Amino acid sequence: MKALKNKDFGKYMLQASGQVLIIIIGIIVALNINNWNERKNKNILEIKTLYEIKKGFEDDLIDINANINIQQSAIKSGNVLLTHLRNESPMDDSLKFHFANCGMFTIFIARTAPFETLKTRGLDIISNDSIRIQIAKIHDSNYEAIIAFQNRFNNNLRNYINFLQSNFSDIDFSQSATPINYNQLLQNNEFINLIDLNTQSKIFSIYYYRLTKTQIIELIKNIDQELEHLEAQ
Repeated sequence: MKALKNKDFGKYMLQASGQVLIIIIGIIVALNINNWNERKNKNILEIKTLYEIKKGFEDDLIDINANINIQQSAIKSGNVLLTHLRNESPMDDSLKFHFANCGMFTIFIARTAPFETLKTRGLDIISNDSIRIQIAKIHDSNYEAIIAFQNRFNNNLRNYINFLQSNFSDIDFSQSATPINYNQLLQNNEFINLIDLNTQSKIFSIYYYRLTKTQIIELIKNIDQELEHLEAQ
């Protein structure tokens, strides 16, 4: 009778142990599934974020390229004017375009929404440390430098425009401006200095633009490689 009881107890313990093992395995499987789902959702959000960041930088590149082209044209006009005025060359109708075009100065407006969204989600949503650092550096360093430089030279630009409005007629910015008295301009060192300062400021501006452009192109390349890696997971 005692042996029978021991046998029943042993059978019961075996069944109980089996049930506990099944429960433990179920918990482990559930945890693994939950962890897999979390990793999958994080992967999806990271991919979505990187595409948004990439699109923002692609739009910024379009803006930067347009700004470089406009400012390069203004620099050429400034150099033409400086040569004519310093050499005291006679008035030429072609100068009307250069007087107007020299005052052109673009304003860079960065697409900050994707970066702000990234900060809201948490920068660590991007698992690649190098890419995360690149993104932050361009926004917090390069873009801030460009904007600070623009603000610094706004007064110079306004001074040039004010001079045009006081000493020129038939003004159509970027198209034409006719000097009221060209001979007086030849002797006006203030105006010549304004042209020179605005031309030099655009040269520095283009330097910042090109530096940032190079870094953005490199970043987009790295993002594309990272997206390929993440989408393969």
